Amino acid sequence: MSMIHCKYCQHLIDTDFNAEHEDECEFNPKNNTYTIYRFYRNILKEREVVKKLVSLKEAKEHCESADSKGPGWFDGYQMD
Repeated sequence: MSMIHCKYCQHLIDTDFNAEHEDECEFNPKNNTYTIYRFYRNILKEREVVKKLVSLKEAKEHCESADSKGPGWFDGYQMD
């Protein structure tokens, strides 16, 4: 039996099960969801939820789009 560390959580895993473990690992970024928020430069105005439970790819694409920012506000994301 050969052992290897999971690249996400660093647990020691049998190499026969490593791929399966990494697919299901809670620290694997593809298994995380994100919430997109609208932030305001006016610190008295609270952030608003734009969209919930999106993938990292979806969150990045949204926040990089031209319509994700405007005068006095911008969209950002945070891992759930």
